[in-house]
Amino acid sequence: QRNRIMAGLSKAVLVIEAGERSGTLVTSRLATEYNRDVYAVPGSIFSDKSKGPNMLITLGATPIRTSEDILLALGFDVDTNSSDTKAAIDTTQFSEHERTVYALLAQPMERETLTVSLGLSASDANILLMKMEIAGLIKDTPLGLMRT
Repeated sequence: QRNRIMAGLSKAVLVIEAGERSGTLVTSRLATEYNRDVYAVPGSIFSDKSKGPNMLITLGATPIRTSEDILLALGFDVDTNSSDTKAAIDTTQFSEHERTVYALLAQPMERETLTVSLGLSASDANILLMKMEIAGLIKDTPLGLMRT
């Protein structure tokens, strides 16, 4: 029932990791039955957790490789031809937590360190950071999170 509710309430389903027999694949099948879009992040052919997304892509799910891919798939306008010169970011429209993140990320920082510095729960911090990453304000690199 939970899978039916999730598929029914969603505009689309994005599968990042799923085994060959998982509830995630049940939800994606139901989403297809409910005429919802199904997206999948491709993964290593050697990982058991990538078998589900790779199979979905084989069956016709839209592959998602970047944040721009998901934004485009959901109908948002994305400037994929942005120049290398960056305009100054207007932080006056940021929330207090967004300004703090932006200030702390003057140098790359690990996600856990940033979460502790913010004083937010892991869930709230991850939601905030994902929102900022999708907006193109920050990115996750091997060195840690940093401004774009």
